[in-house]
Amino acid sequence: GKYEVKAIDINKLLISVASMFGRTRKNLEIYNQVDSSRIVVEADKRQIEQVLLNILINAWQAMPGGGEIFLETSVASLGKQICDSHGVSAGRFAKIAITDNGIGMDESTKKRIFDPFFTTKDKGRGTGLGLAWAYGIVRNHSGFITVYSEIGKGTTINVHLPMSDQD
Repeated sequence: GKYEVKAIDINKLLISVASMFGRTRKNLEIYNQVDSSRIVVEADKRQIEQVLLNILINAWQAMPGGGEIFLETSVASLGKQICDSHGVSAGRFAKIAITDNGIGMDESTKKRIFDPFFTTKDKGRGTGLGLAWAYGIVRNHSGFITVYSEIGKGTTINVHLPMSDQD
């Protein structure tokens, strides 16, 4: 699709998306811990909103009885070795961490969550495209996603997007 790339403040965007999402999910508590400094990336705002919503929906679905979602932003300076392993250039990244206290994932599930049409839901209950889209959008913005999960303890999805030089 058509990109409309502009400088966007990740803190403001995350709070806005989380607030809208939280109003529709009464069985969730959402906590924000955004970095005190302005974190700016060059990105298509609508597409990054879609990334955040897809991850939040997956977090909500991992907590069928309700639960907590923790949102955090920070700036990470990442070196050549870690960036090479993700196929991106070294530098400063906006890091968005979305953590749930849901059911968690085993290793085989975790390895497939970004595969198109992969889903753990019953037939007819999901397409398996949400995280695949999120992954594709982040990659198209020269970023990457990492995942940490433990069965019974929850999941953290970290979205890394290159920082902008603009303020």
